[in-house]
Amino acid sequence: MPLVQTFPPRRRHALPSGGEAHLTLPRAPGPVVVLLQEIFGVNDHIKEVGDRLARAGFVVATPALFHRTAPGLRLGYGPTDVAVGRAHKGLTTRDQLLADVSEAAALGLAHPLAAGGRWASLGFCFGGLVSLLAASALEPALAVTCYGAGASGPLPDGSPSVLQGAAPRAKVLAVFGGADPSIPEADRSALTGAWPRAEILVEPAAGHGFLCDAREAFAPEAAARTWPVIIDALRAALAG
Repeated sequence: MPLVQTFPPRRRHALPSGGEAHLTLPRAPGPVVVLLQEIFGVNDHIKEVGDRLARAGFVVATPALFHRTAPGLRLGYGPTDVAVGRAHKGLTTRDQLLADVSEAAALGLAHPLAAGGRWASLGFCFGGLVSLLAASALEPALAVTCYGAGASGPLPDGSPSVLQGAAPRAKVLAVFGGADPSIPEADRSALTGAWPRAEILVEPAAGHGFLCDAREAFAPEAAARTWPVIIDALRAALAG
């Protein structure tokens, strides 16, 4: 009996700085998206988001952002998981995060299925903040942040806010829940004040984590409206 081939295929790859990234592949050549985890590590939900993007035609590189302090970390969403994830977030540094994103982008772009020579970042929660960091310091064609908190404050290592300095050349799409207490209107205004070209999408009744179907905060109707906007923005930025 022939082996059953699952789609999309996922493979783990070592990165030059000692970390790793999952590479999730589409059926045909497509542009590259660097997918950035929540504080819960590269868990099943983040892998499923990679599957969704690969089915939409993207080459997806997902770096493990906590590989230096917790290799292979995969957490759930309970209070203990939150505490553990926050502890490891607090041990990250700006330079390390940028190295992980850069190396994941290079991994994706080097794959034979990668098309277009450009890449975009898409991050959730802590990964949303890292996506904004990529927009400010690297060269993505688009940076998407989904309920990325803390943009107006210092990074975990005390580095200045990602909003300081010149506005990025990258396009930015910021997705928020209007009922998210961790990202008040003042924080959203700080983002648009510093980066006036950023596009903001707010789901008024949604809370933090509303796109994650593994969390109590999952909002199916808001997610159904938001995912096509994200996919279309990625395709438009990476076209050609």
